[in-house]
Order: sequence, then C-alpha cells, then structure tokens
Amino acid sequence: GLADLSEMAAGRHLALAFVVGCVSQVVLQAAVLQRERLSEFFRPRLRLRDWTQFVDTVKILVPTAISSTMLQLASYTDLWFASAWPGAAATMACAALLVSAPVGLLSNVIIVPRMPLLAQQAADQQWPSLKRTCDGMLQTCVSVGLPLTLTLIAF
Repeated sequence: GLADLSEMAAGRHLALAFVVGCVSQVVLQAAVLQRERLSEFFRPRLRLRDWTQFVDTVKILVPTAISSTMLQLASYTDLWFASAWPGAAATMACAALLVSAPVGLLSNVIIVPRMPLLAQQAADQQWPSLKRTCDGMLQTCVSVGLPLTLTLIAF
C-alpha cells in the first residue's frame, strides 16, 4: 500500500543521502589536501603498469570488506529470527553492541592512527619495522581489548 511505498522511498532517500555525503567528504578532503600540498595521493595517475598493484590491493580489500560486513549481517539475521519472542530484539541488540563496541573502539583508537605509519613503512619497503609495528598493534589490541570485553560482559 501507500505506507510501504513511503517506507521504500525513505530508504532510497537515506541511501542516496549517505552516498552523496560520502562522495562529498572525499572530494572536499582531496581538494583541501591538494590545496595545502599535503598529499599528491588524490592526483589521478592512471598507468597500465600499476594494474597488478591495483589487483593485489583488491585481493586484500574484498575479503576484508566481506568479513567486516558478515558481523553486521549475522547480527541482523539473528535479530530477525529472534524478533518473534518478547524481549528478544532488545537482548539481541545489546549483544550486537557488546560485540561491536570493542571492535569499533579498538579500530578507531589503536589501528586508525597508525595507518599513515604503516603506509609509509610499506611504501619504503621497511618490512622488519612494518612487522614490529603490526606486532605492537596486535599486542596493544589484545591487552586493551580483552579487559574491555570482559568488563562489558560483566556489567
């Protein structure tokens, strides 16, 4: 009916707004970086000899994107099946937050700030220092993530 049509239209508008916002953010950040001469990363350099590097990057990014999407998909699937029981939806939503909160916190606090260092080490082919940086990040994630997860479960 009319209610379903308006819900579909709202979903489409929300998806369109999300895409426009993402593209706008990338374009604005690229423009500022170019203007300040902080990065030449956003300068288009299309060369066929770089195609193998692009394929190697896609081989890494696609499984990563799929695995990070699977957590959300599993949570929503569980929520859909459990929603028939009273109180199950709230419990499943809290459980999804218990799982995703440490992951999001750790990635934003530990991993994201070190991405420029990792990129620089990889670009300079400093493999031993890259390995040490990754090991340090892993140790930090475990030493912070385990107590955080236990605290969230306990309370």
